[in-house]
Amino acid sequence: MPSIQGRIIFCGENPEMKLYRPGTEQLVALASYWRCTFSPHGIGNALVIYVESDTPTTPMLQSIYTDNFELGRWLADTFVQHFEDFQGRDWPQIQLTQARFVQEMDSRRYHRVAVYSANDHLILTWDEALAQRLFHVPQLTTGLNGETKHDVYTVICPCKTGSIVVNGQSVEGQVRSDLSDPNWPRCTAFMAFSETWVEK
Repeated sequence: MPSIQGRIIFCGENPEMKLYRPGTEQLVALASYWRCTFSPHGIGNALVIYVESDTPTTPMLQSIYTDNFELGRWLADTFVQHFEDFQGRDWPQIQLTQARFVQEMDSRRYHRVAVYSANDHLILTWDEALAQRLFHVPQLTTGLNGETKHDVYTVICPCKTGSIVVNGQSVEGQVRSDLSDPNWPRCTAFMAFSETWVEK
């Protein structure tokens, strides 16, 4: 059986969500959730989240919630800060918040994550999954200073709808979807399962 060369540094799940103000191009929320089943820093969960306020220079919420501080710091600084739209938001300076995570899912249709910290309660829902496809993304820029490259293998499931609730208040944003290609819908919310990052 042929194998893929390289050092495996992450296995798990990594759904992402971007919400936009209805009828506009304005991005109002970003969320990258990680459920780790293998890494050099152990297992656990992390949520990297940014929610706009009415004052663009002062977000309503910018946090990294985790149940494993070493893992959460590594995920945010090594990977998430390089993701599109997450860039330039000073993630290495954001303090970590201890949290507990509860999941509910039927991966054919939806994925819901509840996050509980001392001061906050968040609920993120990816819903109406439209398709599933295995991707190989080569040579992604990673590392604290962009000094590393990784290959990623993951099953992506675009979701037609998604929502974020913060302390009982729903974020006023919606998923943007392009359904013009009947073979592969493009959505700004997606589930990502069986995700593996390989250091090259």
